[in-house]
Amino acid sequence: MPLIKARVRTDIKYLLQYLDLAKLAQGICSNVRAVGEHVEYEADTWISASLLTRELNELSQQLMDSYKHTPGPESYDPYLADALRQTTISTLLVSAGLASDRFEQNEIKGFVRFHELPDIAQASVPLKVVHFDVHSGALSFHHPMHYTLSWLVQHGKHSWHTIKLLQEFANELVAKFQANKDSNNHIRLHELYETGEDALLALFDYPLRVGAWLAQMRVNLWIRNGMSLKHQMSQYRSASHRDVGYHRDIVLLQTALITINPERVLASMIDRYGLVPWLCGRRAYVPEIDTGKIFDIAEDFLYLLINLLSDRDHFVEQADETKPDTHTTRRDIAHVLCFKPLSYSDIVGRMTRKTHEKEGFAEALKDMTTYKPPEGLSDSGLFELKPDCLAEIDPYNFNFSRNQRDEAENVYKKWMAKKLGKKPEDVVLEPKLRPIDSEAFKGLCRVTQTNLFTTTIYCMLQHVMDMSLVESSGVLTGKLETFLSTALHLTLIATIEDETVESIADSTRSNSFVTNACSVWKNGMSIVHLLNLMWTVEALQTCRSKIKHIVKLFNTKSPTNFQAIIATMDRPFSDANLGIDTPTNADSDFEAKKKQAMERKAKIMAQMQAQQKSFMINQGLADWADDDMSDVEDDIPTSTESRSWKFPSGVCIQCREETNDQRFY
Repeated sequence: MPLIKARVRTDIKYLLQYLDLAKLAQGICSNVRAVGEHVEYEADTWISASLLTRELNELSQQLMDSYKHTPGPESYDPYLADALRQTTISTLLVSAGLASDRFEQNEIKGFVRFHELPDIAQASVPLKVVHFDVHSGALSFHHPMHYTLSWLVQHGKHSWHTIKLLQEFANELVAKFQANKDSNNHIRLHELYETGEDALLALFDYPLRVGAWLAQMRVNLWIRNGMSLKHQMSQYRSASHRDVGYHRDIVLLQTALITINPERVLASMIDRYGLVPWLCGRRAYVPEIDTGKIFDIAEDFLYLLINLLSDRDHFVEQADETKPDTHTTRRDIAHVLCFKPLSYSDIVGRMTRKTHEKEGFAEALKDMTTYKPPEGLSDSGLFELKPDCLAEIDPYNFNFSRNQRDEAENVYKKWMAKKLGKKPEDVVLEPKLRPIDSEAFKGLCRVTQTNLFTTTIYCMLQHVMDMSLVESSGVLTGKLETFLSTALHLTLIATIEDETVESIADSTRSNSFVTNACSVWKNGMSIVHLLNLMWTVEALQTCRSKIKHIVKLFNTKSPTNFQAIIATMDRPFSDANLGIDTPTNADSDFEAKKKQAMERKAKIMAQMQAQQKSFMINQGLADWADDDMSDVEDDIPTSTESRSWKFPSGVCIQCREETNDQRFY
């Protein structure tokens, strides 16, 4: 095997042959959203396409492992650079649509086009993004050429040369297109891209389309395309396939945040999810979507951002690459067993093959669990997670569904509350961010320092605030709380990653999220203003502990800016312990207001009783009492039968979610 890998590594022809093969499966089995009528006959070609691309993706992983080694950060690997060049240029050409006339059945139907978004955040660069509409365009789950590129980038994480080479190869291709300006070719290549960054943005747009596509499928916008599309979605994210499918798209989008101006990447994400109207102050999306579904799509957008910033297992350098990554193994075991004890076969079935085939998997499983032997002949032994191992849980991990995320967070809060002697609602789940020590991806969180990111957080919080004050908004309170919790978790990640150390000369820095959050942003308001308003909303009280924690971090990282913005508020947070206005003691404030309201109510009721008594005396009814009716009441037969009606409950046939009095079929 090492000899074969050495041969593949040193001879580029094997990679070129594989790229020719992968090009045949690029974008196959595309889908266009059915509008008006259901798809009557669902083709089963997606099954063959899935089997083909799965084998191609696994072959890609094995082939790209030939370029895996661990040199120093300043070293230059000519073989990896050559492979990266061939793969990048081939994928750029396909992404531009130059092969659309040859492969008429794939998702690319023409040449790439761009359009410019409105200036929604006073961005440092024009927000020029790829022009594509997920509602009407053709989409596919199958991108083996992109996945091949992701493996090469991951293997080159040790050196900053990897990112620099991607930029150089894109610039080289665009220069060739511009040199073709005076040719008589019917394809006007010089009009496709203006810069190499445009070419890379078009390349990374395909994994982004899949993410927006998944968000739309979850709110049943693609329900008329039939159940086969749901099967493809579940297989794309399944344990057996996600390591060579969904994970590859995450790596590519993380690479985009490093390689391209992060503000343009974030603008592309906003445009692809259809949230540009939100950032412009409107809530319009498409006519057939209600407000609740828009919130679901926006929540998936925030969830994707959280995963891009917090999933770092692929980019953490190990001292010895031959040894297994015990952190990843332990985290996966905790995520599988945090809900209930499982048998060994169930544990293996819910993990990727790479995880349960690792050398240290059995040892980690033994260390983290308590084994319960079977009680009968037909029973299976169960592995129960030890309570202390619940600390490994990350509810916002991309392997969890929305329901599993809420359940995992509740499990963690109950365990931590019992450990700390607090109430579960007072426990704050801090993001578990591993330090990035690989040279290529150290700037992964630069996007949080942009104006557009601050605008995005501000607008998300503003929409939650608006909906919480409108009873007929069509958004359930529970959904608002879940959405707000997700937005606050992303805010918490950006705050923790902000390494601002405030000084007198540096207190007005603009490339700091905390500074931006403490600055007036829109309509004379800031993120701190919105957090202050949300603190007083009864419907959002479950998120108060998170708001309190974020505000404390703001004060710790940038006290000058925080105190300046607090001074402009009429009724700011109050915290005597910190000596500034923050929400630590706002619980007592809230209780005091509640007590005053109860006293006012009691006073009004006492006045009404006094008026009633005065009226009865004036009318000569002072001797009239309830005792006169006692005989009549005794004659009325009493019924011991209690009748109650319950809302229908169970699992919805279509969406497979639990239903109750708040969520009907």
